[in-house]
Amino acid sequence: MKQPMIPVILLAAASAALAFDVKTDDKQPYPTFKVTGWLKATYANTVYHEEGKVTASGVEIKDAALQFNGEAWAQFAYRIYLQGNKRNKVDSADNFHKSYGVYAPRLLEAYVDWKASPLYSFRVGQYKKPMGLDNLIAATSWDFINNAQLTAQFLSNNYDAGLMGYGKWRDLGYWLSLHNGASYNYKDKNWAKDVIARATYLALPGLTVGGNVEYGTNDGAGMSLYRRHAGLDASYEWKKLYARAEWMIGLDDKAVADSLSRTATKNVTDTIRTGYLDTLGTWHDTTYTRVRSVSYKAWTKKTLIDQALARGAYLTVGYVVMPKLRVAARADLYRTDYSWKLDTLRASATKVDTLWVVKESRNLNWTLGADYFLNPNAKVSLNYDIKQEDMALPLVKNNVLSLQAQVKF
Repeated sequence: MKQPMIPVILLAAASAALAFDVKTDDKQPYPTFKVTGWLKATYANTVYHEEGKVTASGVEIKDAALQFNGEAWAQFAYRIYLQGNKRNKVDSADNFHKSYGVYAPRLLEAYVDWKASPLYSFRVGQYKKPMGLDNLIAATSWDFINNAQLTAQFLSNNYDAGLMGYGKWRDLGYWLSLHNGASYNYKDKNWAKDVIARATYLALPGLTVGGNVEYGTNDGAGMSLYRRHAGLDASYEWKKLYARAEWMIGLDDKAVADSLSRTATKNVTDTIRTGYLDTLGTWHDTTYTRVRSVSYKAWTKKTLIDQALARGAYLTVGYVVMPKLRVAARADLYRTDYSWKLDTLRASATKVDTLWVVKESRNLNWTLGADYFLNPNAKVSLNYDIKQEDMALPLVKNNVLSLQAQVKF
């Protein structure tokens, strides 16, 4: 009875010898762990709109987030960022859809930093793209309830997975990111990767200027659609006054369906009915056939690549009226779908070879805002957006009043 216990004892001793002993010394400085987050509850109402037009209004949880970060070891840090929001949406026909009301947390960031030196550090995982000034401002430090139009349009997907190097040398900061180019939490579908380069420079006390470029591809239907963006920005602070400005331009490929025609010929057989009268006055029916060649146009649907030029810019000016109150105003212009195309029909009719038409959509928004800080971790924001949508057409009445309560921890 005692002999079968010997192998068990030996196995247990070997397992104990091979087991990994996790240190539990209270004096051990790593790893560290910290939980932070925020909540934004917003009430919005379209107070000035087209008569009879359905507009979304009411209270929404605009943003709710949890962050887990700390240091895994000396020079190694980590971050996990979860976000969830639920927004009421309507389609182009102003119909509400239940499918838009799905609530689900999203993994936005999960990365590890190796902070080897202030001059150079590295980040691997899923992180925010180092593109644009407005995009890189912390979510709890925005000047207004909503980002500028160029941020929402050029950086609608502003998180991606890849490798980034960054650092600072004197007054110069830099970021260089190589990432998938796909939507966050999705695998890339092509071999090409996106590249973003950004640099900032403290030109004068209180004045920081920056610039960035992006080059990459977007997955298309059996083709790669190139994406090219560039931008300049500046931020200035002087006592209680601050100003921010940004300009961005982009040329994106897009897949479009078009119909191409070609001229072809085919044989057509005509059946001709006729007759004759005989000498007795009786009518006799006769028929004969004739073959002739006719031309026609054959149409073939094809998927082609077209290019669309978009540009955007904004200027924000703010002032701290008192320690707990600041006011700001922003002029925000976005122009999209800018293209020159040859109008073949009108050119053929007028016998002119260079008759071009211009297509563009322009939106100009004016935002007035005020923030009141209850304490360093809580504030109330009031915004009024004056929207001039598609300036090339009669203006659309779509002005929105928003009130937001924000807390962070």
